[in-house]
Amino acid sequence: MINGPTWPSVSASAGERSTAYRLLLGPALTLLVLLAIEASTRWLFAIPNPAVIYFTAVVFAAFHGGMVPGLTSAGITLVYAALFFSKPGAPFTFTPDNFARMLVLLVSTPAVAVMVGFLRRRSDRMTALLRERDRAEAATRIKSAFVASMSHELRTPLNAILGFSEMLERGYWGAVNAKQKEYLADIRHSAAHQLALVNDLLDLERIEAGMTELVEERVLLREELDKSLKLIEERARAANLTLSINAPEEITIQADRRRVRQIMINLLSNAVKFTPAGGRVTIEASASPQTGLSLAVVNSGTRLSDADIKRILMPFQQLDTGIAHAYEGTGLGLPISKGLAELHGGLLEIVNRRQDGTAVIVRFPANRVLGRSPNAPGTPPAAVA
Repeated sequence: MINGPTWPSVSASAGERSTAYRLLLGPALTLLVLLAIEASTRWLFAIPNPAVIYFTAVVFAAFHGGMVPGLTSAGITLVYAALFFSKPGAPFTFTPDNFARMLVLLVSTPAVAVMVGFLRRRSDRMTALLRERDRAEAATRIKSAFVASMSHELRTPLNAILGFSEMLERGYWGAVNAKQKEYLADIRHSAAHQLALVNDLLDLERIEAGMTELVEERVLLREELDKSLKLIEERARAANLTLSINAPEEITIQADRRRVRQIMINLLSNAVKFTPAGGRVTIEASASPQTGLSLAVVNSGTRLSDADIKRILMPFQQLDTGIAHAYEGTGLGLPISKGLAELHGGLLEIVNRRQDGTAVIVRFPANRVLGRSPNAPGTPPAAVA
């Protein structure tokens, strides 16, 4: 078998050569500068301020090659300066004035090399970070474009499977026997589950990419809570759970109706999934002009550690408690709800109650509260720790 060209080795060699070039160029240039000074001193006898030239060479070496070449260049210049400022015929002996000059050079020259080398190192790090940021942003744009382009390709066949399986199951083109109906129901449920997962992935991607836009309107909160609860009732009944709402009738908010309902369905589904049989799930809400809207979904029986709370707010992370009622999922419900709450200018948090249970609280800012019942309490729900 014929091996292809070893491009990484070539690149690595080129990188090593570039590094060696940078390390040697500064000190080499310093030596050339000092030779030029010496030649000028001997032949022209006119060097107004050789220290300025020393510093220029050291700065170039440190900036071009880093701290080590800069210090090497500083050492070379100090040795030469000691000879340059020595008494005629007596190396390394100085007049008082030249001794003071040497002390200044001894302190300042290495300091300049260290300072410039440090700045160069920081500059290199910043350049590398900016380069990595650009790569990450480019990768994110590519991923977002891919997900957006695949949205139609993923949803269309699943919708077709859902529609045709339901039509066959209902006997639109002739009767089907019991076993066929059972298989068709399995196909339909599987397709619905896959479509829900695809929708969750696309929602999360759009939120992270900043592509989700809110369609805001006046929303009567209790009405949306009732509708969300009805969608989860059958699942809660099968799990032997009690559902209830403790919220005023007339709280009105400015929000995206569909997104508010999506948040509630996600939180209720999660609560039902992780509440032991015989437990209860309660929606609690209160609003005030000072604190805004606090909306909590409280479930009994499950308390979470701080590590678990952090983990389940991250995408694709799930809580493994052994009581999940065998429901499948990708761990996207809470991150999506958190993102949607933040789009409304709010936040989502998870707290353990003083009693037995956990509360997921969504808080909306005060400027989104348009109305509330006169009987509504002004404090947040009793779900806080």
